[in-house]
Amino acid sequence: MTNRWRRIVWWLCLRAFSERWLLLASLGLYGMTAYAVARRRGEIGVRMALGAQTAGIVRLVLSRVVFLVSVGVLVGVGAICGRRDLLRRC
Repeated sequence: MTNRWRRIVWWLCLRAFSERWLLLASLGLYGMTAYAVARRRGEIGVRMALGAQTAGIVRLVLSRVVFLVSVGVLVGVGAICGRRDLLRRC
């Protein structure tokens, strides 16, 4: 294969794997949110019975999820910055 075709194959493989990892990350995010809601189901019910607003309940659940996602993004960005040389070879 010529150098041009190697680059094309490399980027196609990178794109295919990136799409799959993005889907996997989305499923993980959904799972984390569902777990957080299931874990706090009783607390959410009590808050709603006492008159809590929907925005407050959503904030309660998503605050933990956003924290975990932020930590994951920071770790991921740190890992990719350490491996920039891999992408520069293309």
